[in-house]
Amino acid sequence: MTGLDWIKEIDWEESLSGDLKEIAKLCGINTLLTLWENFGKTNIYFSERPLDALRRKYIIHNKDKSVKELARKLEVSEMFVYNCLQEIKLKEDTLNLFEKN
Repeated sequence: MTGLDWIKEIDWEESLSGDLKEIAKLCGINTLLTLWENFGKTNIYFSERPLDALRRKYIIHNKDKSVKELARKLEVSEMFVYNCLQEIKLKEDTLNLFEKN
């Protein structure tokens, strides 16, 4: 129960537009009201950087899968996957170099 529950008692669909309408449509009015109550008057930007870090982590844990399969599943280019795999190999090679000495 939020302080904005009264909104559900009126025809709110006609009053919303843009991102708010999209959030209500995709996530439901209860989620929108929770976001509104907790983040009202706040601009929210969803950066891709944390998502890319999670994608890299997934690639590390699934490096035995094909590049095409990983790219398709993670909705990235094959080049992104190749670059991640190359970074992994570089780190492994560097660690091996230090272990030998």
